[in-house]
Amino acid sequence: MRVILSDGVDMSARQKIGVGILCGIGNSLFLVISSLMVKLASVHHNPVDIFFYRSVGVLILSFGLLVVLRQVPEIRKTNHKVQVIRGVLGAITMFLAFISYTLLPIAQAQIFFFLSPILIVGLSAPLLKERIGIYRGSAVLVGLIGAAIILQPGALVSSVGAFVGVGVTIFYASVTLCLRWMGKTENANVTVFYFALVSTVLSAPFAPFYMMMPSAYTVLLLFAIIFSSFAIQLCLTYSYKYAPASVIAPLIYLNLIWALMADFLIWDKTPSMIVLSGAFIIIVSNLFILWREHAAKRKAIVRDV
Repeated sequence: MRVILSDGVDMSARQKIGVGILCGIGNSLFLVISSLMVKLASVHHNPVDIFFYRSVGVLILSFGLLVVLRQVPEIRKTNHKVQVIRGVLGAITMFLAFISYTLLPIAQAQIFFFLSPILIVGLSAPLLKERIGIYRGSAVLVGLIGAAIILQPGALVSSVGAFVGVGVTIFYASVTLCLRWMGKTENANVTVFYFALVSTVLSAPFAPFYMMMPSAYTVLLLFAIIFSSFAIQLCLTYSYKYAPASVIAPLIYLNLIWALMADFLIWDKTPSMIVLSGAFIIIVSNLFILWREHAAKRKAIVRDV
């Protein structure tokens, strides 16, 4: 068996990785754009209302994509039970995230997504029977210290927002574990469609109680939320399709840069040094975990040669 390392990758493969990196950067940028639009729209609309409009819009776009790609028959072939479970977990994650955007500055709300990889590693041993090892286990503990720094009283602008943010971390980690399990068998575009379908069904009974007629301004915000959310799904799907996870995963930390810029330019807000210190510890812990996982995979490849 011949192993070709990075120096031996041909141009076409390099181009694919480049496209994957661009999609990864786009994913991080659209995540913050969506967060920003939700925060602005929440001044005029309840999060339930925004959640419903977003779900319906992405449902239409995702079904249209299936039609264009001639993948509609794949809906029948998918594992419906697994898709529903993933859809429910994703819907809860998204709704809690919407609430956190209304309570916290965008940069602070984004930090809770960074905690999910640490929680995933911590849960991999009992749930997935994966061996963690002392190095990754230590990184998890260090990451939790970073979380404790952020969550101490007075560090965040809202204690309720911090509580909701912890919920985002837990459910986002659950979604990631679910996707890790189903990613090898389920069509990615069908998963996006099912997620939007489940979100629409769950929010529809509550929407009439919170629905308001949008103004021209909020219509623009809602369209921006819908299209940025759809772009997130596409960028995320194709980034991991064309580039290794070890290359794409660290790009999520660009979120913090975009979010800090948005908070400063629009609301003239900057996070405290306590929050930034905790975020730095969490990011370093995540990067160390990624490095250890990548190193373990390379060793496994060498052993197979």
